[in-house]
Amino acid sequence: MSLSDMATEIYTFKRNLAIVAGKGGGSVAHLTNIASTPIMPAVTGDGNNNPLIITDPIKGQIMDLHQIYVEYQTHEDMTVEVTQLPDIEEGDVLVADSADYRVRRVEKWPATSDLLSYMRVTVEESI
Repeated sequence: MSLSDMATEIYTFKRNLAIVAGKGGGSVAHLTNIASTPIMPAVTGDGNNNPLIITDPIKGQIMDLHQIYVEYQTHEDMTVEVTQLPDIEEGDVLVADSADYRVRRVEKWPATSDLLSYMRVTVEESI
């Protein structure tokens, strides 16, 4: 089974507008129609499949992290259709149904003989 077969969800990503004259802009839809795996708990990768535990350095609380996998694909980037890895960055917001998830980490992997290039996106549910 390929990564494309597991990409059963379609998401939108928002990005904050630039700060102008000391005022931050709101979030706007940046990427639409992004096919991805469903949101799942993030794992440590240590072979034990334990949830990834990271403590927020400011609040001192454990952050509840999730992840998705996104492959090289055709999608809309600021209303222009492109075929590439989506331009997802730390700080973007993944919109899923009625919940927003802040992107905390983006890890990119190159293409192999079996897979197109893809990325793992780690997100935190916004409260």
